[in-house]
Amino acid sequence: MTVERRKATRHSLVQYLQVCDPDSQDLLGRVVDVSDGGMMLVGDNPYEPETGPQRLRLMLPSYLDAPEYVDFEAECRWSGPDINDDLFDGGFQFVGMTEDLKDTLDLVVDQLSFDQPIVEDAV
Repeated sequence: MTVERRKATRHSLVQYLQVCDPDSQDLLGRVVDVSDGGMMLVGDNPYEPETGPQRLRLMLPSYLDAPEYVDFEAECRWSGPDINDDLFDGGFQFVGMTEDLKDTLDLVVDQLSFDQPIVEDAV
């Protein structure tokens, strides 16, 4: 069994944004971290890995200069228990990155990320 290693930088968020089913509006989880390739969610129920892409809706806070939400497709790649025994984690890979999703993720990382920019010395 080979272990896949991430190459994308993950950004932890200061606020756990909600991810819902776009049709039922049921809460599926909250974003723990995000990268260009996907996101980790934490939720009340286990996620179902490798079942194919699903439509999701990322809800955005009203204070961001952005639409109320962005819809996208992602596939659950893994799922497991969270450090909190009442919750579950799931890793989702984006499918078909749209310009709307990319712009929204850039805004989210810029405005809601714990990350500090790395400043390198000039040579």
